[in-house]
Amino acid sequence: MKKGLVLIRNNIMIIILAVLAAVIYVQGMFLNGPWYDELYTYYYFVSRGPVYAAIHWPVPNNHVGYSVISSLLNIFGNSFISLRGISCIAGVANVVLVYVLARRFMNSMYATLASVIYFGANLIYSLAIQGRGYTLAITCMLVASITVCNICKGHIKRKQFALYAVALVLGLYVLPSSVYWVLPLCLIAGIFLLLNRADKPLVKLISASIIAAAGTLFLYAIIWLAIGSNLLSKDDKSAYFGIYQVNIILKAPFEALKTGIDYMLATPYIQSIDRGETIDGLYGYFRAFFALCYGALPGVLCLVSVLLIVVNIILAISKLKNNRINMLSNLYVGLMLLAVPLLLIIQSVHPYKRVLAFVMVPLSIGISHSLYLLFDLIKNAKIKKIAEISVFALLTVIILYRFTGYEYRAPLADRENDIKKIMDMVDVSSIDSICYLDDYQKLVLKFYYDATPAEVPISEAHYILAPRECMSKKEACYDWPILIGYSEELVDYIEGNYDIVARTDEYTLFVKVDN
Repeated sequence: MKKGLVLIRNNIMIIILAVLAAVIYVQGMFLNGPWYDELYTYYYFVSRGPVYAAIHWPVPNNHVGYSVISSLLNIFGNSFISLRGISCIAGVANVVLVYVLARRFMNSMYATLASVIYFGANLIYSLAIQGRGYTLAITCMLVASITVCNICKGHIKRKQFALYAVALVLGLYVLPSSVYWVLPLCLIAGIFLLLNRADKPLVKLISASIIAAAGTLFLYAIIWLAIGSNLLSKDDKSAYFGIYQVNIILKAPFEALKTGIDYMLATPYIQSIDRGETIDGLYGYFRAFFALCYGALPGVLCLVSVLLIVVNIILAISKLKNNRINMLSNLYVGLMLLAVPLLLIIQSVHPYKRVLAFVMVPLSIGISHSLYLLFDLIKNAKIKKIAEISVFALLTVIILYRFTGYEYRAPLADRENDIKKIMDMVDVSSIDSICYLDDYQKLVLKFYYDATPAEVPISEAHYILAPRECMSKKEACYDWPILIGYSEELVDYIEGNYDIVARTDEYTLFVKVDN
């Protein structure tokens, strides 16, 4: 009991921050409606259960591992919890895990500051309340990073390596782009153990990494086999046309596997761009990334990142001769931050910026650790304490104040909210058949109302929910998400055969007139 109270007292700041994060994230999870990618994830994967989610991959933007885990929450019967619950839990956990990781390098106050800097980033908040895999992937990164630190510091029990391997597998299963942190983390651990001649832990780490790679391949092989067998079964030119998918997998597993892999590689998540263009646009890309995190400070954060890379690599090199055991923090911050732009250049890609949200972990720890080392140079204990408390309080107030800004309250969804607004005006359970004129409508109906009316051609539809783009020549739009563009014939048909049930500025709900 006494040890528990001491533990709470020594970590009271991070406990308060975690509680605050939980309140903010849970509120955002329920009050900020989901956007298209979330609704798509819920409709096609989460709502259909873990087995279905584990073997279906129709689009590159599917976070398989997240959907599998989230679908387990369907038992609660609440779509918000099913879709976003795991992400919200992971978001709160990450605030604590950043602290746990930072404590490997600095004292409690500065470790808490690292968590505050991480927590204050708008992108981190935004992803924590979304039903997507980015936040859970950061959890996996933090767990893997903590186990790497433990191993490097001499904790070489089997459970450390097992946890490390599981974190890598889950991170890559949740988000394939986790490779951006998996590769540098493995490199950091290998370099540290090699330089410190820790042969036994190094061999175990390499073995655990190989096992993790095999486990990841196994999970994706399930997807490839499911995709490949499905394609072969539906291809009338295939020797396996019309054959049950399980039988195809049993008879021709390698052909099914190859077909599935070819399909996935044919629709890459991010299209490559010219390498010269990648390099030339790198500064602008990271400016835009940091703008998503801290609004008005993108240029400053770019400069800070470069300084952290240079300073930490120099410090790591300077410790090669006589202080190798203390170079882990420098390797972690320096190489983690350096590896990301290098990997982007090697791949010739500029992925969606939310993919790199994990960068806030080494950046936050790097900033806090730099302040820790800087203030450690102050010899007068009283002045040092005043300076530490002042800087900590100032940064904390500035960061927490950001949560009162509009960007933290801005709706994630737009058209989706408009559809819900008009559907709240009617009895959705009475909608038995409908023709969808845009790609959002069925996703909204399933998420908010658990309704899946028959999807029929316009000539057979009992109801039609028409966006303004379909009904006004002035607003006419033929691009996605509009599925049926404006035409006078369409407007004449709807107005001649349907009555208006409900209307907003964006949508009109029509019901067919009984003749």
